[in-house]
This record gives sequence, C-alpha cells and structure tokens, in this order.
Amino acid sequence: IRNGHRIMTIFIAHRGNIDGPNPKLENTQEYLSAAVDAGYGVEVDIQWDRGVLYYGHDNSQEAVDEKFITKRDVFCHAKNVETIPALLMLGCNVFVHNTDPCVFTSRGQIWCYPGVHVKSDRAIWLDLHGEPLPDEISNKLYGICGDDASIMNRIKK
Repeated sequence: IRNGHRIMTIFIAHRGNIDGPNPKLENTQEYLSAAVDAGYGVEVDIQWDRGVLYYGHDNSQEAVDEKFITKRDVFCHAKNVETIPALLMLGCNVFVHNTDPCVFTSRGQIWCYPGVHVKSDRAIWLDLHGEPLPDEISNKLYGICGDDASIMNRIKK
C-alpha cells in the first residue's frame, strides 16, 4: 500500500477456493483461514439465521468468526437482507448483489458481476461462471475473485 492505495492486484479466493471449486470445504472457517494464511483475500457468503451470522451460500453452515470477517481483505457477501446491518455493525467489508453489473462494497471497492470489467484501481473482477476475463489483465485492479489463483499469472507485469 502506498499513499493509501494498493500497488498490486490481489487474488480473492471465492469461498476460500485457490485450486478450483471444492464444495465440501467452501465457506468453512478452516478453508477460509487457509486461503488467508496463504496470502490471499477471501470472498465469503454469510447469512443471518435466527439471530446468528453463519457462513454459507444456500444454507447456514457454521457460525462466523467475527474477528476473522473484519480483516482487511475479507469480502462478506450478504446472502439475505437481514445480514447487511449485522455485518456493517461489526465493521465488515460487505456487499450484496444478484445480477447488477457492479455494486460497491462498504469500503468502496467496485465488485463487478462476471463478464463486467470496470477499469479502476478500486475494481474487483470475477473469474467465475465461465465468463472469460479480457486477454490483457491490468496490474492496476484492486483484485480478481475466482476459484483458481493461477489466473494471477495472466496479469500484465
């Protein structure tokens, strides 16, 4: 970070994935922590269920670690509207989207939908759902979120 700005594009592990999808481990604390320990950011799906925050995309899996989800490069994808105020109150970097071309996270990043490629040092592109990334990937993006960290080998030096 220089003058408050990131100087390199980071990889954001979608649900903790760094070597391809792994549905059995996705959105689990151990898996997410392993991705962060390996030096990556993470995108995690979070739900509010009966007054508790849980990891999970379609269903509540395990209760969140509140200290973990407030880390700098943890991006909390709110899966229901009740989740949003709870995450904001904790100080998390939260966003919610379905099919919008892009949305802002609570810390000001531009979270792009797959196939949308905003050119900005605040933009996060998604390498998901079979939507190809551009042939030339700028090193001036905030990050790329996907299931396989090897995509970072395509970033322009």
